[in-house]
Amino acid sequence: MVYWAIASGWVGRTTSAALDGALALSAEAGLAVRDVLVTGRNRTGRDALLAALAIERGSPILTFDPKRAREAIVALPWVRDAVVERRFPDTVFLRLEERQPLALWQSDKTLRLIDRDGVVLAEDGVQAYGALPLVVGEAA
Repeated sequence: MVYWAIASGWVGRTTSAALDGALALSAEAGLAVRDVLVTGRNRTGRDALLAALAIERGSPILTFDPKRAREAIVALPWVRDAVVERRFPDTVFLRLEERQPLALWQSDKTLRLIDRDGVVLAEDGVQAYGALPLVVGEAA
C-alpha cells in the first residue's frame, strides 16, 4: 500500500496540494506581496528590475526567494550589488548599489559604456556620456 502511494505519485500530489493550500491561506491572512520598496535605483530600468524579481502583487510572500531574486538582480548591467529582503507581512525591500560609468570603450568599431571594472553597462545611448574619457582597443 505504501509502495503504491509513493510509486503512483499520490503522496507527491497530496503534499503539493496541501502546500499550495497553506500558501494560499497565508496570502489570505496578509502574508502576500503588497509593496516593493527600492532604494539606490537611478539607472536600472524599472521593468528589468521587476522582471528579475519575478513576483506579482498579491502572491504569497513565503514563495518569494530573496537569494534567487538577488542573483537575478545582480546580473542586470547597471547593478554592482543588491540586498533583497522579505519584510513581513507584505513588503519586498531592495537596496541597490549601481555601477558608475567611467569611460567609453571603442572596440571592433563599437562604442560601449564601461565602469571601473571594465563591465559593459550599455551600447545604446552612449552619446550622452561623450564627456567621459575614451579608451580604444581590445585590451584597453
